[in-house]
Amino acid sequence: MNNPKVTDLAKKFIDSANDLFQYITSQPKFSPTAIKFHYIFNLRDVSRVVEGLLMCKADKYRDNIKGLVQVFSHECRRVFQDRLYEIDLKHYNDAFDDRCKEVISDYN
Repeated sequence: MNNPKVTDLAKKFIDSANDLFQYITSQPKFSPTAIKFHYIFNLRDVSRVVEGLLMCKADKYRDNIKGLVQVFSHECRRVFQDRLYEIDLKHYNDAFDDRCKEVISDYN
């Protein structure tokens, strides 16, 4: 009963979330400062994205690839973007689009 498209997509989700995490942690604009003290990102954030995907009901998304991609996008934004100040949102959105464009363009 496994959908091969969903199985292929799972690896892309994890790779994209990890690429996004690697980018965020390597950029000085996303480093913690006295004002941005909550800009602390770690691998647990990637696991939160995956956990959010795993919370989906399998029967709802088994044949709804576009919906699953939307959930992935939502989870990345919930985990990473929600911490950011407005001034850093454009940088994050550009990074998200660059790192996750393969997943989003192929299935959205």
